[in-house]
Amino acid sequence: MTLTRFGTHSLALAIAVSVLAQDPAPKPDSTPQGEPPKPAEPKIELTVNGKILTRAAVDAQMERIMRGSEKIPPHQIGGVRKRERRKILERFTEWALLVCEAERRNLTTPQEEAKELQRAKDSLPPDRTWAQLAEEAPGGEELLRAEVLGNFKVKKLIDTFRTNDVVITQQELDAYRERNKKRLQQPERVTARHILIKVEKDDDESVKAEKKKKLDGIRKQILDGADFGKMAKEHSDCPSKENGGELGMFARGRMAKPFADAAFSQELNEVGPVIETQFGYHIIQVTEKLPAGPMRNEDIKKRLEQQKRQQAVKDLLKELRAKATITYGNSR
Repeated sequence: MTLTRFGTHSLALAIAVSVLAQDPAPKPDSTPQGEPPKPAEPKIELTVNGKILTRAAVDAQMERIMRGSEKIPPHQIGGVRKRERRKILERFTEWALLVCEAERRNLTTPQEEAKELQRAKDSLPPDRTWAQLAEEAPGGEELLRAEVLGNFKVKKLIDTFRTNDVVITQQELDAYRERNKKRLQQPERVTARHILIKVEKDDDESVKAEKKKKLDGIRKQILDGADFGKMAKEHSDCPSKENGGELGMFARGRMAKPFADAAFSQELNEVGPVIETQFGYHIIQVTEKLPAGPMRNEDIKKRLEQQKRQQAVKDLLKELRAKATITYGNSR
């Protein structure tokens, strides 16, 4: 995959393909009667430094990607499938290279890995279990664990680039501003955090009323002195709960209208009343407001720092690829 969104891109989570996956069923063979049949060797699509991507895993990913392909003109289907398959192989190659590098650097401990597996289990929706996911994965629980831990290792590696010092000179700032005058004009923005109590499609009015009442109670606790971030971690149904409900800075058009209307009308640091969107019930706290106008120097600096870190990851991948052992098919 391309690394155009370093820091927010989903490199570590982009693939639902497998390491060590097996084909779903063994092929019959000529094993003598009375001896258990030998499992068929999995068809290998790609191997990167010993990390294996099976054809079954690629096919499963392709099936998900191509759902709804009836909207694609028939004469374009072949080309689309070919491009998407190449993307899967490229995503896996980058993922495997970074996992191997993280392992070489010993960036995770067994204790951290055990904690990450538990976190993954705890973060599943109420209607999903780890056992269900393991059963659905082409390679069972072994595959699932490999994916979770591989993603964790990649994240640890990427984090080392985030913490590296990057120097942006005034000359670089001025040159960037000069080149991007029009693009640096920004709309009104706010920085906010929220707590979400999710509403399901089949929730009746009484269930919805109970959920709203729950969030009203959480809001009252915050107004009485409870920490917003801690309450978000404990109660929110949004993935942002891991960061205390933080959503970062956003313009009005990036959020659902009821949410944006509330966020942009609230007073700074106020914990607003419960609002409803298509996702459920929210309470919002706005911690910063910026009027429309040119991008601030500090924001330009952050953008340039991000670009330099992106380039550092690209350079690392280029270096790792040059030294990697990459084979296609079963020629391991």
